[in-house]
Parts: sequence; structure tokens; C-alpha cells
Amino acid sequence: MDKTYFDTMKAEIKLFRERMKEEGEKFFLEQSRELFKENPTLLKFAWHQYTPYFNDGDPCVFRASLAYPNILLSTENGVVLDEEGKELPEYDEDVWMDEESYFKDEDNSVPAQTHRNVVAFLEQFDDEDVENFFGDHCQVVVSREGIEVEEYSHD
Repeated sequence: MDKTYFDTMKAEIKLFRERMKEEGEKFFLEQSRELFKENPTLLKFAWHQYTPYFNDGDPCVFRASLAYPNILLSTENGVVLDEEGKELPEYDEDVWMDEESYFKDEDNSVPAQTHRNVVAFLEQFDDEDVENFFGDHCQVVVSREGIEVEEYSHD
């Protein structure tokens, strides 16, 4: 094996990674649109992803909280719901439902089922995928309009 062959392999891998990022982002966006169609009360979902700065002596490894997304729901008339599923008098962007309320398998409410649907959607992707798509130290917010990547401080 000569250096030219090795350099060619490296170049092909680089091109494949770039293609994987581009095609993966496209797949993510197409599939998220389907998720929103199937869940009409889902306004947004989000998760954090980062590499910890310190991990009690263990290696600091990138991780995404894909199994624990937060969701923002509305009723069919556009009223936003709080964590108990009650209508809020005013729309508040900061009223996200966190995952802890939805781990009960016997809960068949719309918020619980929607949360399970979002988790099932995100299970198609692993940490390496979303790091490649969206980066490190960020919060990813997915809505019907698209994807926003916001800086996330996790000190």
C-alpha cells in the first residue's frame, strides 16, 4: 500500500462524511415533518446535546438527551397546554413539557402519546448523528417551520 492510496481513502471518507451530514439533515427534516403531520398538537420539541467539561475523572464524551426531549403542545384551537394538560390563558414560549411526566406507559393522554412519538422519532438517530448534524454545546429546537440550533451552557 502506498501513500497515494491512503490519501485517496482519506479523501473519500471525508466526502462520505460530508454527504452523510447533508443527506442525514435532509432525512431528519423530512421525517420531522411527518412527525408533525401525525401529531397535530405538537408545536415544537427540543433537547440538549453537549460534551461535559468534567465527568468525575471519567472521559468527557459527547451525549445528546434524545430519549428525554421536551415538547410544546397546543390544543386544536391553538391554545398552549401546561405540564398538566391545562390550557394556558396566554401563549408562553417557555412552557415546555419535560419528559418526566410521560414515562408512565399506562398514560394514554395526548401529551403522553405525543411525547412517546417524539422519542420514537428520535430513536432513529444516535449521538454521533446529531452531533454531526447540529454540533456540540447546543439546544436543538425542531418546529413545523424548521430547526433552530441555540447555544447551550451546561456548567
